[in-house]
Amino acid sequence: MNEEDIFLDFDEIENFDKYIVPEAERGKVVSPTHFNEQTTQQFFGEARHGAVMPWSKTHEHLKFRDSEVTLVAGQNGSGKSALLTEFAIHFLRKDRQFKQEKVLIISPEMSPAQNLARLVRQATAKPMDRVTDIDIGSTLIWLSKGMLIFNHMGSIDQRTLVGVMRYAALELGVTKIIMDNMSVLKIKGDDLNRAHQEFTSDMVAVSRDTGAHVFVVAHVRKPENKYARDDKWSIKGSGSLSDLVDNVLLVRRNYKREDFLLHSDPLEDDYRKMKGMPTTFLEVAKQRHDEGWTGQFSLWFDPPTMRFSSEYRYIVTGVPEVTGIFEEVLRPTLRHAS
Repeated sequence: MNEEDIFLDFDEIENFDKYIVPEAERGKVVSPTHFNEQTTQQFFGEARHGAVMPWSKTHEHLKFRDSEVTLVAGQNGSGKSALLTEFAIHFLRKDRQFKQEKVLIISPEMSPAQNLARLVRQATAKPMDRVTDIDIGSTLIWLSKGMLIFNHMGSIDQRTLVGVMRYAALELGVTKIIMDNMSVLKIKGDDLNRAHQEFTSDMVAVSRDTGAHVFVVAHVRKPENKYARDDKWSIKGSGSLSDLVDNVLLVRRNYKREDFLLHSDPLEDDYRKMKGMPTTFLEVAKQRHDEGWTGQFSLWFDPPTMRFSSEYRYIVTGVPEVTGIFEEVLRPTLRHAS
C-alpha cells in the first residue's frame, strides 16, 4: 500500500453529504505521513522544550510547552495570581528560557496599575515602602520589551476574549497568555457546565491554532474546612475544565503552619520546626504530555516582595535585567537632564 492508498477518495463515496462534513473539513482526513515533520519535532525539535518555572528543582518535571493549556486552581488567597506574575517575569528572562517569550496578561479583576505594582515588587524584590521611582521606571521599561497588558476591567464576553488572544498571538507574537481569572466571564444562559465546556474548548482551540501556551486561573469549591486538601475534582465548575486542558496546577496555602505559628511560643522547638515548613504547596495534578509526571513542590512565600522561593530562608534578589535597564537607559537620561 502506498501513500495514495491511505487517503480517502471523497469523490467515490456516494451521498457524502449525509456525513455532514463541510467542504473545508474534507481535506483534514489525511495520511499519517502528512505529519512526518510535526511528529519528528516531538522527538528532536522545539516541541520537546518549553518555558520553565523560576526554581531549578521543577525544571525536569514540568515545562510549559507551545500549544498547550494549563489550568491553575486554588482557594482565594492561595497565591495563584502572584505565582503567575512571577512566572511571567521568569519567562521574559532570555538566558533562563529555551527561546524568547512574549507574555500577555489578561486580568480584568485588577487594574493594570495594581498588577504592575505587584510585578515591580517581584522584579525588584523590594517591599512597597522601599520601591523608588527609578525601580518603577526600570521595571516598566524592561517589562515592555516582552509583556503586554489587556487594558480592561470588569466582566468580558467569551468572543471578545478569544479575539484578543488570537490577535495577540498571531499579530503581536505573544507566546504565553495568562487569563486571570474565569470568574470575569459573561455567562449566557443558566447552563454553567455547558458554558465552562465551551470556554475550555475555546482555550484549547486558541492554543492549538496559534501555538501560544494559555494559562487559565480558576477557583476551587469551598472546602469543609480550610485545612482540606484540594484536588483536581475540587475545581469549581464543570469537570470539563480539568478534563480538556493539558496541565492542572493546584496552589495550596499551608494554613496549618500559619495557625500554629500564630498561637505558639516562638521560643519553643516546635515553633522553629514549623517555621521551616513550606508556606505553599504547588501540585502538578495533571500533565498530559511528555512523561506525564505528577507530584508536589514545596515553596516559601515572601509577602513583602510577593515572591516565592524553593528553599527556606532563601534571600530573594531583584532581576538583574531590571538593574541593567537603569544603567543602560535611565542613568544616561538623568545625566543628560542635569
